Amino acid sequence: MPVLTDKNKAELKARFAQELEGQVTLRHFTQRTSQLVLPGGTGAPQTAQGSQFLRQAREILEELAAAAPDKIKLEVYDLVAERAKLVEYRVAHIPCTLLDSEGRSRYYGVPAGYEFTTLVQAVIDTSKGRTPLHEPTLKVLRELDQDVNLKVFVTPT
Repeated sequence: MPVLTDKNKAELKARFAQELEGQVTLRHFTQRTSQLVLPGGTGAPQTAQGSQFLRQAREILEELAAAAPDKIKLEVYDLVAERAKLVEYRVAHIPCTLLDSEGRSRYYGVPAGYEFTTLVQAVIDTSKGRTPLHEPTLKVLRELDQDVNLKVFVTPT
């Protein structure tokens, strides 16, 4: 079932046509949803609501990629069937979408509502291979002598 309206899809397609520069591969980690719940599970959502979120995240990403199929490639990995990929990219939770080839930029959760706009801008920035950060900020970041794990949490209000 489509998540975006036809008008939203047309607007997204036009924006991507104008702003995307390079190729973007989105690596999405999820789990195939099922009505069967196994005791002990796999650490993935075990509720109907959890399954709904996994399905919704994937549908949103499929529609986003379809808006620019020549520029955006979507790869989907299953938590159980492709566990090696999960380990390779150090994915801790699902749903998780990696935005760059190194897996440095990642989006955990469902990019719905206002968060969808954030994801769209992140895809555009990734396609340009540069960040919108200002030079003074970049200078401070270049001077760091150790890795930093920065997390931004967003919650609807």
